[in-house]
Amino acid sequence: MDAVRQHYEIYPYPRYPLLASIRRSDTSHLKLSRLWARWNGCKLPKANRQILIAGCGSFAPYPFSLANPDCRITALDLSAATIKRARLHCLLHLRLNVRFVVGNLLDSQTAPGPFGLIDAYGVLHHLPDPLAGLLALKQRMTGNGLLRIMLYSHGARSGTEAARRALRRLQVQDLPTLEALYKRLPQGSRLAERLGETPEGNTDHGLADAFLHPQVTVYRVAELKPLITASGLELLVFSHPGALTDTATEWQRLSLQEANGDLDTNFVLLLRKTTTA
Repeated sequence: MDAVRQHYEIYPYPRYPLLASIRRSDTSHLKLSRLWARWNGCKLPKANRQILIAGCGSFAPYPFSLANPDCRITALDLSAATIKRARLHCLLHLRLNVRFVVGNLLDSQTAPGPFGLIDAYGVLHHLPDPLAGLLALKQRMTGNGLLRIMLYSHGARSGTEAARRALRRLQVQDLPTLEALYKRLPQGSRLAERLGETPEGNTDHGLADAFLHPQVTVYRVAELKPLITASGLELLVFSHPGALTDTATEWQRLSLQEANGDLDTNFVLLLRKTTTA
């Protein structure tokens, strides 16, 4: 985990402008009271109005605070540099209900909770053992608590992972070397195309996160089910773009897309800790 921490100390992610703002209406999908009512069929208890953003990055605390002004939010990240930027972003936008913690989510004594909602978007696949991370988050959840995760899919990351393998063979380990190589690559080369096709390939932090990250796990559809089963958490719904609301049908759709080579999205899932789990 130290390599991951050092990566984000150098390249806090994402590096949006500190004055970048969003509308409250665009954060409704992050509102805990609404999610709780929908999936638990009752009003959110006051005791459960706590949110953990595990691996918060430099931006997520701001929209979560905007969506949940009546909740206590804990923003946890390995990187002190990342936390510093996230705190500054919140302060500039007067979001004051966030507590910032530098630490490892695998440490049960760090931000122990319990939390009514945990968000680990794009985090577990950067752990040496994603299941251990999932179980560590489960321990922090209230009964009927909710957990949103995003995991890289093999289909969506195939080009990026091919580029990462090539860069490792070329011993490219830092951003200046990567950028110098990028400029020298002949137009139309496969590596140049893969470096350029990432959505954030025109930004330093985007290139570093996509291609220089020291720890990445990607999942095939068939590997996703065992992970969820081993966690003991209940899958409520997939929420990546284009996902079907019926989970059984979505499993089938994802499997077919993957088999046909058409799977181009990562997996976003909403999970719940049942009261008996």
